[in-house]
Amino acid sequence: MKLQTWVYPWDIHAGGVDRVLGEIRDLGLTGIELTSNYHPIATLAARGEGRRVLYTEHGGVFFPARAERYGRIKPEIWPEDEIVRVWPLVSERSVKLGLRLNAWSIGQFQPWMTRQVPECAKVLPTGDRVPATTCPCNADVQEFFCAMAADLGSQFPVDLIELEGIGFHKFQYGWVRPRILIDIAPWTEWLLGLCFCESCKERARHAGLDPDGLQVRVCAEIERCFDAESDVDPAGPLEEMRSEWLARDSALAGYLQCRENAVVDLVRGMADAVSKVSRARLGVWAPVEVDGSEGVKLERVLDKVGAVIVWHPEARREEAARIRQLTGAATPRVELTHFQACGWPHGPTSPGFKAELEAAIANDVDQISFYNYGLMRRWQLKEMVALTRSLTA
Repeated sequence: MKLQTWVYPWDIHAGGVDRVLGEIRDLGLTGIELTSNYHPIATLAARGEGRRVLYTEHGGVFFPARAERYGRIKPEIWPEDEIVRVWPLVSERSVKLGLRLNAWSIGQFQPWMTRQVPECAKVLPTGDRVPATTCPCNADVQEFFCAMAADLGSQFPVDLIELEGIGFHKFQYGWVRPRILIDIAPWTEWLLGLCFCESCKERARHAGLDPDGLQVRVCAEIERCFDAESDVDPAGPLEEMRSEWLARDSALAGYLQCRENAVVDLVRGMADAVSKVSRARLGVWAPVEVDGSEGVKLERVLDKVGAVIVWHPEARREEAARIRQLTGAATPRVELTHFQACGWPHGPTSPGFKAELEAAIANDVDQISFYNYGLMRRWQLKEMVALTRSLTA
């Protein structure tokens, strides 16, 4: 079984490329998932010499992307060249140390992209533009991610390009200090998460749908929440309401199919772009993303991906087993990766940490990836790896 760790290039730079990679190897890890692009974040590094905090309001690209290979959206490369240079240094030295290198790539939560091309942003049913996230239906967004995947694959000996948040995000994803002071039921929140940007609506029109009429009906349902005379959102349970609407409003079913198709098209397009320049394959989250948003429809991309990432297999045993069955039957076989983030904030002593590991191991995962090298105390990752090894001995 492969054991790897997610890691930021700025933490590798702070600790020194040779020292960090040597420590990772000496811990018994087999490789790293290195950030290629990232969303807005403020991180506190518990290890390293020097920088303890990295703060970015808009996100950015952290490898030496080649702008001439991209379309309308150009990669906004991080301004500190010494951090961007981590990628070629790690690429060279990881091979010498026998460490596997995967690219950790972020999808739609990229505000710097909406600053370049405003119309690629998500648009709520109310018509409000949300610049925190892009829409996977947008042609410029699709072109950018295909170019980025090919750029990574052609420059570096990566095994996997692991895609986080490549689909449609939930309503509040990416908001900064949200102010929502009324009760919003899951059904209303789900409706608010639907995107009605021009790219989404054009795809729907091409499928013979009337997205403008659907948008009016969705807004009217949302207004039912806003106009409620009590303190409680009057909407019924999410699954009940969604089933009822799908049964009576064929446009909603068609619109959801268009959304699914857009994400599938994006993933397949990225896989095709990479295959032309590299042996690297894609890794995807399924059936839900790390933030709980719906991921790519796994059955429609298994022939194009090399790995599926699953979180919380202990709490979602049936789902994890189904994914294991699907990936194991795929040709070529698709790896199953366990995203191990149950260590917050106490490492191997955290409640549920061992149970998560045991559930992942029982599901015959191919890889366990620990989140996150730079954010943990030095002893924590060592103990987490030791416990994992003891369970797989």
